[in-house]
Amino acid sequence: MVVFSAEFGSEEPFLDAVRAAAAMSQYDVHAFCPHIGIASGRVIVGYAGTALRYNVSVFGAPVALAARCAGVKPAVEQSALISSSIVMPAEEWDDRVLRDLLPPRTGTMRDGRLYEEPSTFELRPSREVAMKGLGTVAVREIHNDGMHFPSQTVENRSLEGLYILHQTNRYWPRWEPPEPGAGEWGHVSPLETDD
Repeated sequence: MVVFSAEFGSEEPFLDAVRAAAAMSQYDVHAFCPHIGIASGRVIVGYAGTALRYNVSVFGAPVALAARCAGVKPAVEQSALISSSIVMPAEEWDDRVLRDLLPPRTGTMRDGRLYEEPSTFELRPSREVAMKGLGTVAVREIHNDGMHFPSQTVENRSLEGLYILHQTNRYWPRWEPPEPGAGEWGHVSPLETDD
């Protein structure tokens, strides 16, 4: 869960939430195909624990609404054609324009001219969806039909990240971290300690 609020430094919380969700959808390096829900309103943020180790929880009706939005299934005719979706109550979207919130990316050709990449995002019309405990809610969906095909497994990508953290002295495991691309966990051995 990510919370965007003026109290936490967000000038436009809804815009920031949509852009963050779009970035998660667009740069889905593990091909998790996320379905993201967005809602707004008053919530309570609670911290529990000590200064060294604590947990944070967020409570309130918008949390439940965002979770229900994340669970909205795409319409049958769209379900096989999208990699991820962003769903929010239609009243949140209001009369915004998708291109204004998610401007197209530009690139440079070899000759120096700029070009505009076609957007993989599509704003779907408002539709009514039954949500548990909330009745029928009008939602808007942003579908991403761009697909990402990772060249590494999730496990090997994670191992590579751990190796980089270890090489930069940011991770201190109880076993020797494997070399990137070396495969699964079979070759990991415990570190020698003086204990």
